[in-house]
Amino acid sequence: MDNNFNNTSSSGSDFSAEKSSEIRENTQREVFVRETGFGNGTANSGQGQPGQAQTGQWQYQPYRPDEPNQPQQGCQNQPQSSQQPQQDQLGHTPYSGYRPYTSYQPTPTQSMQSAMGDAFSVTYPERKAIKSQYFGVFSKGIIHAVGSFAIAQILFIAMSMNGYTFRTDDEGAQIMDWKYLLAGTLPSVTVCLLLFIWDKFRGRVSFKSYFSAEKISGRQVLGFFGAFMLAFSAGQLGQYVLYIACLIFGVSPISESYATVPQYDTPYFIVTFIMTVFLGPIAEELMFRGVVLRGLSKVSGRFAIFMSAAMFGLMHGNLTQAFCAFVMGIVFGYAAVKTDSLVLPILGHITANFVTTTTMLAEYFLGEEIGSAYWFAVLGLFGIIGLIAVIAMYSKGYIRFPEYSEYHRKRTMPIVITCISFWVMMVIYWVDILSKFELVE
Repeated sequence: MDNNFNNTSSSGSDFSAEKSSEIRENTQREVFVRETGFGNGTANSGQGQPGQAQTGQWQYQPYRPDEPNQPQQGCQNQPQSSQQPQQDQLGHTPYSGYRPYTSYQPTPTQSMQSAMGDAFSVTYPERKAIKSQYFGVFSKGIIHAVGSFAIAQILFIAMSMNGYTFRTDDEGAQIMDWKYLLAGTLPSVTVCLLLFIWDKFRGRVSFKSYFSAEKISGRQVLGFFGAFMLAFSAGQLGQYVLYIACLIFGVSPISESYATVPQYDTPYFIVTFIMTVFLGPIAEELMFRGVVLRGLSKVSGRFAIFMSAAMFGLMHGNLTQAFCAFVMGIVFGYAAVKTDSLVLPILGHITANFVTTTTMLAEYFLGEEIGSAYWFAVLGLFGIIGLIAVIAMYSKGYIRFPEYSEYHRKRTMPIVITCISFWVMMVIYWVDILSKFELVE
């Protein structure tokens, strides 16, 4: 359902008084599947205008690409021209005007305001379809978490059987050389890429659609990096505050048994740049913005931004890093929604990892004092530039999150909390995070 719409007619959806409730529900289910958006089925108004079903609930007809002259009364995914594309071999009609991160949003008329309490109610077939969508997205989060951990353990066991020696320093922290780093990062990258490939081919989505630059302007690039700088600086500051708060309460968010100490040498730096600075950010953006964000955006763009950011943060496996990743994930998700592309999120993610890696290099080659000075100078510069940029963009009205109306509220958390895969995913994430806590004296 990413960018393919069925070229079928909905003229047969007549919810007349003579139809039984079962027939009406089956017809509504059929219409819902055909229309692809998460909106209610059509009413007995055949031109996309809202009508009233027998139950008294308002029904909506999403905008249809095969009816280019239809009034703009439904889905925001409006076609850019009236020319109809050819069907593919599967009978689907590619929709050139489709925006992958734009949610279905009905537009009620003034005459419907008095019935607004019922206007956005969720029908049974709609709830079932949305829940199925959520189940698929959160299941991918489970597969990523469990699959990455399992593959990493297999690699570590294989390394041990082949004579690799796991070493620790005097304080019990694991010494991380290039082999340990590769075994720890490669599984996550691999699972992210496999899930992205599976989602892409299952949805029959063009690969280049993930990297479209049609909506990326110079102003958007400057605005994105301004917001990214502020998010990076604020995230790092919040990370320090959160760490100190944990220590005040007598716990450390990362125990010594989970702490690592890099073994600085040339192979380690090479693997770090390949895996951490480039492949890692690309794979994670393909997963969390290309799979998770796209999947959730079919219901609500704003909900998708924050939920994908939360999953992205918790995926990192420790509380302090999760906070920083969550803040940056909001900016990455917003950029993807605004530009319909992963280009800016990938560039921002690479930049964030590049800054942390160059800080490590500065500490190694120039000394810890110079490395620390470089780090705090970057945070200060990013914070000032980013704050100025965000204030300027907000004052001009450039920052506008997707609408989150009563329609979306009824289709997000009330349905999410009934999805078993959501709770399983959250348990896995939080068990991983809490297992790293350690009491301090």
